[in-house]
Amino acid sequence: MILADKIIQLRKQRDWSQEELAQKIGVSRQTVSAWETSQSSPEISHIIALSNLLGVSTDYLLRDDMEELPPTDAGDSFPSLTHSTHRQLSLEGANAFLAAKENSALPMAIGCMLCSLAIVVLIFFCTWSGLSESTRGPLGFALAAVLVAIGVSLFIINHNRTKKWEWIEKEPFDTAYGVGGMAKQRRDAFQTSYTTNLVTSAVLLIAAIVLFALTDLLANSTKIDAGSFVALGFAVASISVFLLTRNSIINDSFHSVLQDGKRSPEDKMVTTRLEPIMSIYWMLMVFLYLLISFTTDDWNTTWVIWPVAGVGSVLLSSIVAHVMRRKMVNTDQPADTADSADAVDAADTADSASASSR
Repeated sequence: MILADKIIQLRKQRDWSQEELAQKIGVSRQTVSAWETSQSSPEISHIIALSNLLGVSTDYLLRDDMEELPPTDAGDSFPSLTHSTHRQLSLEGANAFLAAKENSALPMAIGCMLCSLAIVVLIFFCTWSGLSESTRGPLGFALAAVLVAIGVSLFIINHNRTKKWEWIEKEPFDTAYGVGGMAKQRRDAFQTSYTTNLVTSAVLLIAAIVLFALTDLLANSTKIDAGSFVALGFAVASISVFLLTRNSIINDSFHSVLQDGKRSPEDKMVTTRLEPIMSIYWMLMVFLYLLISFTTDDWNTTWVIWPVAGVGSVLLSSIVAHVMRRKMVNTDQPADTADSADAVDAADTADSASASSR
């Protein structure tokens, strides 16, 4: 039996379509179709992925003289699927994902910087004495809105470009041979640039804080409006935001492929379950802010809700995540306890039988 027939047989035994098999391996449906019609042969990485996914040896797949499946301990008609619940990330797919994230890092960083610069524009125009008050306010808001609109557009465009890879960041998955080594190699090559940008962004952020602290002193000594120095501080901070955003997107992509750090399978499950809870939390905060503000008409004070809500979100997410992890651990424990109990019962039965025979 040739490789094409074996792939067809194993796929049909599991009641999978070509699309489902392609998704689990990380290739297109057309690629699977080409394999099954002998128009092309799988690469060695795909052979290994098929072997892991279908529970057969690579020898069985590659050797035409091996007609029958090797017997299994459980006596099943085909081997058990150890990877059937997770998608398979191929080497080709991992490279495509890393390239997509690297290409999107620059536009996303620019979008974040533009949103930060919107604050600079607002402060500058609201404090600039060169224009009348009736002109500078609307003009500042209009320019800030344009910057935010461009930034949001960049977010949406790049999100759509990388949307098909969202499962890598949100779901546990299995990797084909060579994926881990490739990701580690690219991550190590990026570390020098990552460290340099991280240090630069930290220095810029500290410089912005110094500018904020010395605003009054600089304004009095230079006779320049204090708002100009505040705007300059935010401009410096926006450059720091640009570097941090680009750095984080690229570095996080390596962790997503390697599934380490905060991208481990357990953390992905916690994050996925946490998202709707935090969405409800922030909607409640918006409702509370508007309710209190409209009721008291004290808009100059009610802004305090937002820093408090920010601290509360960190506490809430930490507590909920801790509870979820505890539940995951407790869910696994009963099975282990049951297995231990079964083992003890089996041992007691064996001892009783031995005693009876004597």
